[in-house]
Amino acid sequence: MFDLDDLPPSRPLPVAVRVTARRRLHDALTPSPRRRRGSTVLAVVAAAAVVLMIPVAGAVVDVPSRHGSDGKPSDGDSSGTHFVTPYERYGVQDGATTDTADRCRRAEPSLSRPEPASWRPALTASSRGDTVVVFRSGATVRFCELTPQTVAVSTPASIPAAGGSVTYVSAHGTVAGVVDRAVEDVSVADPALLNPTTTDGEEAVVSDGVFVLPNTVTASPASLHLRLGAGGTRPATTIEVTAAELPAAVTSVTDRRQPAADRSTVAGHTIDRCAEQGGNPPLVDAPAWEPAASARLNDNESIQLARYGGLLAVCVLRGAAGAAGSPEVTVDDGLLSNGLRDDEAQGNPSVYTHTVFYGFANQADGSTASDTVAVTGLVLDGRVASVSLSRPRRTAVVAGVVNGTFILPAIGLNEGGTDPAYDRSVLTLRNSAGGSIGTAYLNL
Repeated sequence: MFDLDDLPPSRPLPVAVRVTARRRLHDALTPSPRRRRGSTVLAVVAAAAVVLMIPVAGAVVDVPSRHGSDGKPSDGDSSGTHFVTPYERYGVQDGATTDTADRCRRAEPSLSRPEPASWRPALTASSRGDTVVVFRSGATVRFCELTPQTVAVSTPASIPAAGGSVTYVSAHGTVAGVVDRAVEDVSVADPALLNPTTTDGEEAVVSDGVFVLPNTVTASPASLHLRLGAGGTRPATTIEVTAAELPAAVTSVTDRRQPAADRSTVAGHTIDRCAEQGGNPPLVDAPAWEPAASARLNDNESIQLARYGGLLAVCVLRGAAGAAGSPEVTVDDGLLSNGLRDDEAQGNPSVYTHTVFYGFANQADGSTASDTVAVTGLVLDGRVASVSLSRPRRTAVVAGVVNGTFILPAIGLNEGGTDPAYDRSVLTLRNSAGGSIGTAYLNL
């Protein structure tokens, strides 16, 4: 007879599997085929809205792709699903480019010494302007963190036979460390992070005894929780890392100074406030971010954008009418650092978008809900002077381009009914004469 006492010990599924399972269950229980349609789905939207306003949520969530290879909306089967792995989220590459490795070696000459063994770049992970290179020498590793302006190199650390530890933290919100080589997944929870991706924290890149999270936690965190995944007969374990146990932040070297942006304007002062806010990953090289487009969304909310090269910072300020508002900033790089981009601009390399929810209203059950978004974006083609968003059942929304950025407010997600065809929005890029120089598609 089958004996339940003979079952193996209980251990949690990996974070990505748990989140994917929850999403599939949610999809099965939702009566509408569209996850942002109708009053029945609005309570679900309330939960999703907060996540979408803080866009790390897509990092592990399983979402069907609805675009063909040309970026156009597709009516094909959407049963194929995918979640963003840490390797994808942080754009992991083997080794390092020559320029990146040379910057590390110039900042720390000992990386170039052949004795006792040469240091070689093993992998590179990047997020929102922050790059970390793992250097290896036998069973010893070092981490080199780079921004466009600075370089910092950790002290050597040995890969342990069991357990794990944090060996590098920085003012750029980066965490790295070493673990038992048998550990295949690591999550790092920062108690100060306002919007963690999962209940276990942020899933790190893990490779042969090291873990890396570039620009993902708060600046120089006061404490951290490491969760080492289960494997074989080993159960999952959580390690509390107190302030006293965290390594001191390494002083960075400024090797490629970037020009400081003008912060003397009202927009500049707002960017300063946004850069100083806590609870989210910090802006790298904060003084270099240039003020860009801004908009008043309603009496209580406004948006201020900033850019740093190809990076876009979206700062939403919320507060009482007439007050300055409390800032909440998110940085986008147009890649997967904030998760899947299925609902962002598709099919045009000259632009990427970042969509935020706003205008939340209290619901009878005590929750808040919104089906209104602002589409912000960064254009990478200097010819673009304005953009317009066309939708099947409304007049096009038009915005000028300010320092390469734009804001398209008041986009209602439920205006098209339940027909998925009415989610297909077209973003048109126009030159100064009003002529079209390209389009992109959004599922909104």
